[in-house]
Amino acid sequence: LDHFEIPQRIIRVAKSDHVIWKKRLADMIAGLEGLNPDELADHTCCRLGKWYYSDDAKVCHNHPAFADLEEPHKDVHAHGIEAVRLYNAGDVEGALAEIAKVDTSSKDVIRLLDDLIER
Repeated sequence: LDHFEIPQRIIRVAKSDHVIWKKRLADMIAGLEGLNPDELADHTCCRLGKWYYSDDAKVCHNHPAFADLEEPHKDVHAHGIEAVRLYNAGDVEGALAEIAKVDTSSKDVIRLLDDLIER
């Protein structure tokens, strides 16, 4: 797909990335995947973050959804990484509470990305 010109491609791929992130956390809780919190990207190092803080995103800077996106996107990563830390420390209930926060923030991220796509 990298070779095709797809409108708002990076935004569409970022939506998929967030769904995959939530699935990886669910797989961790189910014992299907081991995650290391020290190897997980923060909100500036993932695909969406790299775009968000790049010159490529300047075309979106005036859109209200763009400014609103930063905080929930940061929360998705922070709560996800904390969920992994807690799970690895044996605190499954704490990890589940953090994953619930990921879910809430992720819904905001997806909604805001949809708003950017419709611009």
